[in-house]
Formats: sequence, structure tokens, C-alpha cells
Amino acid sequence: EIFQIEISKSYGIPQWHEDLKNVLQMAGLKRKPTVFLFNDTQLFNESQLEDLNNILNTGDVPTIYEPPELENIYNTMRPICQAEGKPLTKVALFQTYLSRVRNNLHVVLCMSPVGEAFRTRLRKFPSFVNCCTIDWFTGWPEEALRSVGADFVSEMLISDDIQKTIVDSFVYMHRSVEKLSVRYKKETNRSTHITPTSFLELLKLFSKLIEERSTYLTQQRRRYDAGLEKLAFTAKLVAKLQSEQEELKPRLEKQGIEVKQMAARLQIDKAKASKKQKEVEEDKKKSDASAKEAADLEKQCKDALSLAEPLVKNAEKKLKNLSKAAITEVQSMRTPPVGVRRTMEAVLIMLKKQPKGSGDWWPESKRVLGSAGFVKSLQQFKKNDIPAAVIARVKPYTDDPDFEEGKILASSLAASNLCGWVHAMVTYNREYQRILPLRASLAKAEEKCAIERKNLALKEAELDAVSKKLADLNAQHAAAEERHKALLTEASICDARLKRASSLMNGLGGEKDRWTRSSAILGNQLERVYGDVALSCGIISYLGP
Repeated sequence: EIFQIEISKSYGIPQWHEDLKNVLQMAGLKRKPTVFLFNDTQLFNESQLEDLNNILNTGDVPTIYEPPELENIYNTMRPICQAEGKPLTKVALFQTYLSRVRNNLHVVLCMSPVGEAFRTRLRKFPSFVNCCTIDWFTGWPEEALRSVGADFVSEMLISDDIQKTIVDSFVYMHRSVEKLSVRYKKETNRSTHITPTSFLELLKLFSKLIEERSTYLTQQRRRYDAGLEKLAFTAKLVAKLQSEQEELKPRLEKQGIEVKQMAARLQIDKAKASKKQKEVEEDKKKSDASAKEAADLEKQCKDALSLAEPLVKNAEKKLKNLSKAAITEVQSMRTPPVGVRRTMEAVLIMLKKQPKGSGDWWPESKRVLGSAGFVKSLQQFKKNDIPAAVIARVKPYTDDPDFEEGKILASSLAASNLCGWVHAMVTYNREYQRILPLRASLAKAEEKCAIERKNLALKEAELDAVSKKLADLNAQHAAAEERHKALLTEASICDARLKRASSLMNGLGGEKDRWTRSSAILGNQLERVYGDVALSCGIISYLGP
């Protein structure tokens, strides 16, 4: 089993001793054939070489084991020594353990002979010479170098022709340096060691540097190409913005004219609407004045009739309460009192009746009182349309001091009510005739008010139409202004972008040629990168003593 230590940042002497104990116990206690492989790249402290020197010499490192670990070794070795007939002392037990370690552990040290370090270590630690078999690695033949180089380079993404050229170059470098080393030894009597390791390091260095250099050149070229792309894009953008700017100018001029024309029409329509508004207000004032005049005349008429209205209502109430028995009582009178007779005469005159035959009113009065619709005819009497002749005929009765309800009440309740009805009708008609001029004026005022209101309604409709048109024009004007503002904003943004793009082009216009040349140079370097890096790796690897 091959055992190697694993170096890390936290690896130190304690971890080193633990690994040594593990490998020693693996060979001594478990009796496993073990190879401990150690190379000089794992060396971080010279005490490691002293420990290895002790292992090669005795198979042990002094004071490496703790007491519990020693007890474990003794206990493991005791039955083995007992079976072999050896004494069971601690010294004998530990010597048996060391014998098993030396038999099962094989130490392989890999060190480079280059420099003074190797010679110094051989002088300080003689077991490296006395207890080791030294294998000197001689130079590889050309075919081996070529095979290893081809295998290593084949893992890279390189064409076959370039791979072959690189391998040939590396082999030539290595072989020529080997020859120079021999010549150097002859001429100066000083040794320089050119080993296959040098060739392997050359291949590793080439792998590392080719990746770093290719990445660097590619990134630099991309930066220049990106800058050139930006310049090309900016140039196209400038051309596009200039075209857009040229397109926006006539549109701005056209929209500006449209907005001004709309504003002018708006001012004209506002003036028309204001004029129409004033006309409507004046007509409204006239209409309101006519309505007020009509209302005043109507109030005067109502006030004039208000004196007679209570009399008429009282008379109508009494007619309503007039019973059939009371009427029959008056009708059955053979020789009625004067007051009753004169009351019936006045009633018949109001009803446009005439006496029959000898001119006596009473027979006609009895006949009318006996008719079925007598009371109803009085209730439906047209008090507003009493002929003047009827008023003239009944006037002697109403002017008679004895023709009063109170005086006639002593003779008959029905006659008293009928007397009140005659007075009420005559009084109402007198007041009604007095307000006829007022009513005529009222009719004219109402007719005038109706005409003015009709005209006012027409003008208000015209005003509404003008106002609606004005509102529509206002909305159109506002929309046109918004479009104009949006277009101005677009033009402003276009101008700003054009200025920035032009500034960028002016500032970097001189860099375009330089960037183009730099990109071409970097592209050429990328094409030659394998040869350049191969030559650089050869100089780094072999240029020295």
C-alpha cells in the first residue's frame, strides 16, 4: 500500500508526526507491506528529513510515541514474542515491533539533484546514501520526449499541425540544451542538470501560460471590438436621430399652426358665447319683469275678489244646508210675507225668469221652488257672467234697506238664505266687473311673459349649442396642445440624445483608427500566440546555468 502525506495550510509538525506513526504502525502492528512516498515538494521543515533519516537507520523516530501508544505496541507484540520464544521485556517487545517495521516499510524519497540543497542534505543525513538505493533518472530518448509532449499537448484545443510544431520545438529545445549542458561541463567543469522533469515543467508552464496569454489577448481584443461596435452603433444612432429630427421639424411647425388656428377660433367662439350670454341675461331680466308684473296683477285681482269670496262661500254653504222641508214651507205659503215675496222675485230675476199672465211673481216662484234642480241651478250659477240688464233689474231689491237676511229671517229661513245668495252674487259680480281691466292687463302680461319665455328658451338653447361647441373646441384645443407638448418633448429628447451621441463621436472619433489597429495587432498576436508562448516557456525553463 502506498502512503503519502497531504499538505494543507494547517499542516505542521504535529500532523507530520501523526502521519509517521500511522505509517509505522501500519507496517509494524498490522504487518502490511507499505511504501512511504515522499518528495522534496512536500518538505516544509528540515526536521522532517531528520525523522526520515532515523526511520531509514533504525525504523523508529525517538520520542514519537505516547505512553498509551507504547502500551498498545507492547500488548500487540507480546503474543508474537511468546510464540517465537523471545523474552517478554519491553525492550524485546519493542525490538520485535521495529523488526516488523523494517521488514514491511519501504521508504521512497524523490529529490531533484539541481542546486546545492541536494548535496547538503546528503552530507547532513548519511542514511540517505547508506540506507538507500539511489536511482539516477537518465535523459529520455527523443522518441520518449516526443511521445510525452504529444500526449500532453493533445489535450489542448489546438490543430494537429500546430500541435506537431509545438512538440517538435519543445523536443528541439530540450535536446539542444542537453548538448549545451555537456559542453558546459567540459568547458567549465561545472554540472548543470537537464532532467526529464525539466521537460515536464516546460509542458506544464506552456499549458498555464497559453491559457493566461490567450485569455488576456482575447479580452483585450474584445474590449477594442466592443468599443468599435459601440462607435458603429453610435454612428448609426446619430444618423437615425438626425433623420428623426428632420421628420419632427415639419410636424412641429404644422401642429404649431393648428394650435394657433384653434386658439383664434376659440377666441371668436368665446366672444360669440359671451354675447349670447348677455342677450340671454337681458331677455331673462325682461321675462322676470313681465312675470313679476303678471304676478302683481294677479294678486290685485285676487285681493279685489277676496272681499266678495267669503260672501259667496257663505251663501254656497247656506244653499248646501238648505233643506227640502224649508223650501216646501216657502212653496206652501198662500199669502207670503212681503220679504219672502220680494226675495223670490229677486231670485227669479237672477235666474232670468218672468211672471206669467197678470204679472204676479208668486205662481212662478212656487213653480221654480217645486222644480227638482232649483238648488243645483243656484249652486251652478255663473257669477262671473251676469248680464248688466239682470244687475239693473235686481238693483232696486238689493238697495232696499228691508231686503236683508236678518229682517227676512223672521218670515222664513229659506227665504233668508236665498236673500243672502242674491246679495253675494251681486256683490261678487260688482267686484268682478271692477277688476275686468286688471284681468285684461293680466291676460296681456301673461301673454307677453309666455312669448318672452319662449324667446328666452330659444336663446338658451342657442346658448347651450354655442357652449357645447365651445367646450368641444376647448377639448380639441387642449388635446392639440398636449400633442404639441408631447412632440416638443420628443424633439427635446431627440436633440439631447443627438448632442450626447455627437459629443461621444467627436470625443472618440480619433480613437477609432487606433482601436482598429490595436484590434488587428491583438488578432495577429492571437494567431501567433502558440509560437510566442512556446518560445517564452523555453527561455523561462532552460535559460540559466
